Amino acid sequence: VTCPNTWTPPGEHTRAYENPIQTAQRGIEEEFGELVFSNYVTQMISLTENPLFYYRDYGNENSNRIDQQLTSLWYVQLSEPGEVIEESMSIDMENTKLMWRSLPEVAKWIDDKPADFC
Repeated sequence: VTCPNTWTPPGEHTRAYENPIQTAQRGIEEEFGELVFSNYVTQMISLTENPLFYYRDYGNENSNRIDQQLTSLWYVQLSEPGEVIEESMSIDMENTKLMWRSLPEVAKWIDDKPADFC
């Protein structure tokens, strides 16, 4: 586990044949199940015009691991609240707990408690 006891948005690595939209769609399908994408996603908006470069040096806490990758952030709007559609989801085993928050709530949380996030 890269960042135990922290929160992080779901993410996927882009495959050679995918464009960013296809990666985001596949990520939703893999993390939450195909029914969520096909039945509940009403729009997807890229929050970054270009990918961001992510770098993290974990040091001794994780065998001196270093992550370096290009990252795109997406806003995904659902037709129903997440709590309503949770029963339709096939949650990926990597996810141990879900929380549904608006973008302003997440931004405030990150500002208030950055150590809560990976």
